Amino acid sequence: MAVAPAPAVEVVHAVPGRVRLRVPALRSHPALADKLTAAGLARPGLRGLRVNPASASVVVESEHPDQAVRRTRALVVECLAAMEQPAALAAEEGPAEPAQDAGDAERAPRLLVLGASLVGLGLTFLGGGLPQAAALGVTAVATAPTLWRAAVAALVKQRPSADQLDTAAIGLMFLAGDVRGAALSRLIAVAAAEMRDFTARRSHRVTVNLRDRLGATAWLVQDGQERRVPVERLAPGDLVAVYARGPIPVDGVVEAGAARVNQRDLTGEGRPLDRAPGDSVYAATVVTEGWLHVRASAVGPATRAGWVVRTLEHRPVRDTRATDYAQHYVDRQVLPAFGVAGLALVATRDLERAAAVLNVDYGTGLEISAPTAILATKAHAAQDGILIRSGHGLERLAAADAVVLDKTGTLTHGRPDVTEVVSLVPSLDANAVLTLAAAAEAGLHHVVARAIVRQAHRQGLALPRVHETRHAPRRGVAARVDGREVHVGNVRYLEELGILRPPDVVARASALGQGGSAVVYVVVDGTLVGLIGYQDLPRREAAGVVAWLREHGAPTVQLVTGDVPFGAYPAARAAGIPDDAVHVEALPEDKAAVVEALQRDGHVVAFVGDGIDDAPALAMADVSVSFGHAADVAQQTADVVLLDRDLQGLVHAIELSRASLGLIQQNLNFVRVSDVLLVALAVAGRLDPAATALLGAAGAAVVEANSLRPLLAPRQSGRHHVLYRRAHAVAMRAR
Repeated sequence: MAVAPAPAVEVVHAVPGRVRLRVPALRSHPALADKLTAAGLARPGLRGLRVNPASASVVVESEHPDQAVRRTRALVVECLAAMEQPAALAAEEGPAEPAQDAGDAERAPRLLVLGASLVGLGLTFLGGGLPQAAALGVTAVATAPTLWRAAVAALVKQRPSADQLDTAAIGLMFLAGDVRGAALSRLIAVAAAEMRDFTARRSHRVTVNLRDRLGATAWLVQDGQERRVPVERLAPGDLVAVYARGPIPVDGVVEAGAARVNQRDLTGEGRPLDRAPGDSVYAATVVTEGWLHVRASAVGPATRAGWVVRTLEHRPVRDTRATDYAQHYVDRQVLPAFGVAGLALVATRDLERAAAVLNVDYGTGLEISAPTAILATKAHAAQDGILIRSGHGLERLAAADAVVLDKTGTLTHGRPDVTEVVSLVPSLDANAVLTLAAAAEAGLHHVVARAIVRQAHRQGLALPRVHETRHAPRRGVAARVDGREVHVGNVRYLEELGILRPPDVVARASALGQGGSAVVYVVVDGTLVGLIGYQDLPRREAAGVVAWLREHGAPTVQLVTGDVPFGAYPAARAAGIPDDAVHVEALPEDKAAVVEALQRDGHVVAFVGDGIDDAPALAMADVSVSFGHAADVAQQTADVVLLDRDLQGLVHAIELSRASLGLIQQNLNFVRVSDVLLVALAVAGRLDPAATALLGAAGAAVVEANSLRPLLAPRQSGRHHVLYRRAHAVAMRAR
């Protein structure tokens, strides 16, 4: 086999400690940049790696240019191989929509075979030699495609196949003179194949509906005028008008109007929802009454519906062990079936009994029911805001027994919130301290300033007018508020102002720090009047989710974060994660090392994160989970993406994945039992060949219909909220 040449990696220039390399493969493989970034952060020996896809260059922090070239080339080879593996798998196993695509190509010849089988069966009822001979000929023609596939499997692929059983059964029926049974068996087999294709096409209906609902044109509002434009021309920030019975073409926020919106295809909501200014709406949903002006936040493939369509259409579903087992189950039954049929023929000299044994369906319904179950589960999950990118990811998520959580943006909201306001003087209460601080901070965009202002608004405090705001970067702010000189800042800012902290204030600030809060101080007219504690609080659902994981097959839950101890441990304790399961001040490679250590201990590890620094751990984990608001590299690396900013989706994703594999196992068990029963009845002479074919096809229809259950299942959000509350209550009582 020819070995692919190593990708070109050449030095552009080098300075001490840094080398710039040109990697032409970045131009031909757009996704390579994210892969290189994620892999490079976790690679020992590389202190840093930055990728610029536009110039096809990579900057590597390394003292030795030769080593940088060698290691970068190895990275490129690994990443390209990882990118090509899914494509190779898809080429080997078939596309993500195998039954639909293949079925469309085979449908016309199959309908001809179906017609020939019907004609052959009808001729057997006419009587006489000529009609019987014609029926034999027509049925033989209808069997020709199966005979061809059987020959290819035996002579070219050199493996057994169900087509060989079908061909042998028809041959035995011809020898026994049972032309009617042969024609009926052919008719049943072709009708069953058509039914399997219909089942697979049904599993794609959600995807097709969403694609159609995205629409082709939209009403763009510019300068007070509306004009119809192609949807492809819309951009984030555009204002779009939507009227009754029209699809919403973008994800965005309502700026004007009022309407009822049907979100059933996208979110599974059973009834239209009222939408007014300030509410979020999604592409592929439909305005049933009223009108809306929507400011676009995402368009085209970047919308939630676009993600769903892209994920369901272009990701493999046949890449799991369960699916692989289902595909090979039939082939493994061929030789035993020939053996049983041969013994039955020797013992009874009855060609019909042997043909009946060979005519058992032997689980061919599994070939489509297993991937259909996975695809149906992915479609159902997508309606609930969970994108499962592949069948392998679904299977690994179901098997995960250890979960590693990032902190900022994952376990927590990723933004600070005020936790406590303390007044230090009798003349001002806590609300007055907060009002003065919020007024001084109102014109700033720093996250702490926004947290203070947000807390004042939550408490309904009216902010006074501010004059002469002066910002001291990384230290604090000064402003004239109602004629008072107000300073808000950290300890360093107090030192610059020459203001000392009394021992009781130091103790109070220390107590807040022990609880995980950072502190800013409020000074009015030169007097320290209060302090405000703030921290990035855990998500409300975090404790319930952690408790649920421990109770449902994932007893190992750990937290890994780049944060310092005083910020990490309180957040972990609030979520029910003990201190010995917390890893603080972790670099990207440290996060990957935590995952790797758990894998060495035999765990199947799920990592949940949303940042660039989480990418190495996401790539290392058995299954990776991120969020729709996460960094691009995290989203691209993740096997599962939770579109909503809600950690509860992790629980729902695990339940859906386990239910899907349970569905496949149900089908396998049903097929095993039904095959044994049908073979026993056929050997005993209780069933003729046509009856075994009919009952086998009926059994296949049962497992195929069973595989569609996820599409018919109601949304579980209400039940899950109850579950989380119970788990949260249990966690709180335990502490």
